[in-house]
Amino acid sequence: MKVGSVERSGFNLYRYKRLIKAHEKLGYIYHPSKMSITGEINLDPIPVTHNKREFVTEDPLYVEFFKKFEKILKPILAEAQKRHREEKIKDLPKDIRETLKDNLLQALNRVDDIRELAFPDLPKDIRRSKKGDILDNQESRESDEEQVAGIEIEKIKNQKGRTPKKKSDRRVRFININGRRYRFDYVWQKLDSDIAKEAYLDKNKSTIMVILNSGYNLLNVIKPDWLYHAFYLTEGIIEVFLKENEKSFNKLIFLRDKLIKQLADIISEDIEENAKRRDSRAIAAQTYLLENRHKKNNEDDKLNDNEKEVLGLRLEKGLHFQKIALYMNLSRQRAHQLYSSALRKINKDTGLKEQKPKKALKKTLKKSFDSKYSDIGIDAKQIDQILSVVAERYNIRLEDLLGKSRKKELVFPRHLAAYLLREKLSLSFPQIAKILGKKDHTSTMYAYRKIKELIRER
Repeated sequence: MKVGSVERSGFNLYRYKRLIKAHEKLGYIYHPSKMSITGEINLDPIPVTHNKREFVTEDPLYVEFFKKFEKILKPILAEAQKRHREEKIKDLPKDIRETLKDNLLQALNRVDDIRELAFPDLPKDIRRSKKGDILDNQESRESDEEQVAGIEIEKIKNQKGRTPKKKSDRRVRFININGRRYRFDYVWQKLDSDIAKEAYLDKNKSTIMVILNSGYNLLNVIKPDWLYHAFYLTEGIIEVFLKENEKSFNKLIFLRDKLIKQLADIISEDIEENAKRRDSRAIAAQTYLLENRHKKNNEDDKLNDNEKEVLGLRLEKGLHFQKIALYMNLSRQRAHQLYSSALRKINKDTGLKEQKPKKALKKTLKKSFDSKYSDIGIDAKQIDQILSVVAERYNIRLEDLLGKSRKKELVFPRHLAAYLLREKLSLSFPQIAKILGKKDHTSTMYAYRKIKELIRER
């Protein structure tokens, strides 16, 4: 097939036009690299079992067929694996290219030895213009040429040179070498099998280009990943730096390793940030699952049944996506899509960045606490502290925690706030209801008991 498919891959085995086995992975073990193999095989002379659902594999005719079929299948498997590898190489930069480029530009700015190659033979307080001319002191202060590499936003014009009504911007990456600015890009192309990459500076197009070799022999052994890209891409850029500054390649390995270390630090920071973001989404999703157990009316629920089921299997039972896919008769990719879709819907109104209440809002809340609850002896400072801690823990605003919105991501924090106000300050349920803006104290009773039950279960 032109495009691989989990459901359609494999062979349909017929006997006298009757389908005996559908999508049988005959002669090979299923693997993503073999998803494009498909076909029909007519085995009329070979006997079947009494229920006509399987062929008798011990029959001499079947054994003879399989030996011949194995020889026919061998080149097909090799072709499928070769095509899969080429597609993998082709698709990989598409998935990671933008992130890798951005991280690489940040890493270039962190290496002082590379800065000397970007702006050579000039004191630190002197800079060049984009054309390479030396700027005076005032111009150099206003210039942004201190960055070895960076990103600029460029407006796209139509073919006639006029700016279209609908403005669209393009991110342009640049690297400074020897006081001049060049665009930067990299691509995959098939080169000689004995070289891993080719790097050069095209002065006519003002572009630094690194070509990674898709026909490199090493790719027959390993699949290209972050390390492969980082290693040869950084080495290619350093080669261009040294060549344009007319330096020897003695420091090539030293500078490459230094740049890779900075790149690794940046990637690690991104991974840590993404992990925090995933944790925040998972907390909101678990809260959603807890709430829906007690919800009788699901009219406002925007998740479909498949998304709910995948979410539950993933978060409550801890199944990985392959098991979820088998359980629900889906592809692994589809199971992951449903999970991501459910998280997006649950977290669409939840900011991932911490949102702290403004000082003016804190003062207003404090005054309202002091005036409203002073007659019954409630300490406004302690209440403010508990509510602020809960709001910051779940990345929501304090006014939302005390507001009337019934969004899913606000319900669990309110329940937790009710529990803490009861446990820490020994407030009555009517008092808690008053603080949280509830009309009926029974809702605070339910919230308190629910959190208490969850703590007991743990």
